[in-house]
Amino acid sequence: MILNQIITRDASCSSAADGYAKIGVKIGRGEPYTNTWSNGLKDVWETSDLAIGTYSVSVLDIFNYEVTVSFEIKSSNAGIQLADQVQSPSCSGQPDGRISLYVLGGIASYTYKWNNGSSSKDLNNIPAGDYQVQIIDQKGCSLQKSFKIEAPLAMTISSSLTEASCTGDVNGVITLTVAGGKTPYSYLWNSGATTKDISDLAVGNYSVRATDAYGCSVEKQFKISSRSALEVNVIEATSASCEGKADGKIKLGIKGASGKYTLSWSDGTSGDLSRSNLKAGTYQVIVTDESGCGVTKSIQLSEPSALTARIESMLDVDCGGINRGDCLGFDSRWKGAFQHNLEYW
Repeated sequence: MILNQIITRDASCSSAADGYAKIGVKIGRGEPYTNTWSNGLKDVWETSDLAIGTYSVSVLDIFNYEVTVSFEIKSSNAGIQLADQVQSPSCSGQPDGRISLYVLGGIASYTYKWNNGSSSKDLNNIPAGDYQVQIIDQKGCSLQKSFKIEAPLAMTISSSLTEASCTGDVNGVITLTVAGGKTPYSYLWNSGATTKDISDLAVGNYSVRATDAYGCSVEKQFKISSRSALEVNVIEATSASCEGKADGKIKLGIKGASGKYTLSWSDGTSGDLSRSNLKAGTYQVIVTDESGCGVTKSIQLSEPSALTARIESMLDVDCGGINRGDCLGFDSRWKGAFQHNLEYW
């Protein structure tokens, strides 16, 4: 079996599927003849929708004798050539990405059709995503290309908090772990600190802004609480009534404790909220609850000064010329008055 010379016509451009080819049997041993094309066509002797490329066709006669021929479809004009420059967004969620195109070949001028509806050559201020463009020249030849714009990995902040032991303590700690963006990171806390972690914190609200090398940032808020709101209040503090007398009293009130609490007094007593029979002096108590919070309170008991008496003046009595009995009577009355006043000194 002998085939006719293949007739071909190149595609109008590299992107056009309008190439043409025709095959035929010149000498054969009998019909029917069948054929199979490398692009999937069957029993077709001519076609005009071929893109540029190399093709083959196998022809069989009634006796399954096979002859295979090959041919190439080229482009009659230089196809559109494309170079590009892609700039990803600076930060996650920021619409400042860019796709810039540099087009050669084909026949200028060109039109552009983007999948986001734009007809401009370049795309500016775009978020991360998938983009496709079709470039068409004056002859109708076209080129398509797809782009994937990826944003930097979003910055995240995770943290570990250590609460203050007691409401009034300043021993809370915030430890940060920052991921995403581009290192190195910088930090700014609402307290003015610029370190990654902060410590010696009182109960309260804190916030931080972490910024990466590109200027992208993320913020997070924190609340430092206390493990215990333990308070020790002095309900009664009665000093001794006299010097050296042990009749002073102390009574305490406890609130806000976490779990059970223990009391330890500086004079060795423990566990008592109410104390009596106390001499003047300073008494210190330490109250600790199950969270480890400890509060120290000092109470001062005083005493009055010791009672003293003194004679401010003396009166001499001259009994000369006076009846001895009268003088003695006057003297006894004066002494009684002096003793009476002394009692109320």
